[in-house]
Amino acid sequence: MKKRLLEQQERIKSLENELKVYAAYNTVDKKIIPELKVLYPTVEAIAMAKTVELQVDSTKTDTLTIVLMKFSKRPIEKEQEKISEWLKARVGAKKLKLIVE
Repeated sequence: MKKRLLEQQERIKSLENELKVYAAYNTVDKKIIPELKVLYPTVEAIAMAKTVELQVDSTKTDTLTIVLMKFSKRPIEKEQEKISEWLKARVGAKKLKLIVE
């Protein structure tokens, strides 16, 4: 009984930590909007989510941050790479996929 209780407490603590990570993304994207407006004036909207990427041919999984950005004028490829690198550094993402509309 005591062992099961300890396991449940550990599981709860683990889930709370995961929830903190996801909740942090909600505040991060709101905090970077003023910076985005200054650095990239043509940006109109941003959506950001942390997800799990599953490899089809193996059991390997990896954490991936997906960012969807809408612009009034689509940035050139080189500029998109700069935006992606800036976002990685700004939100602390190891792996980030930028989708530009």
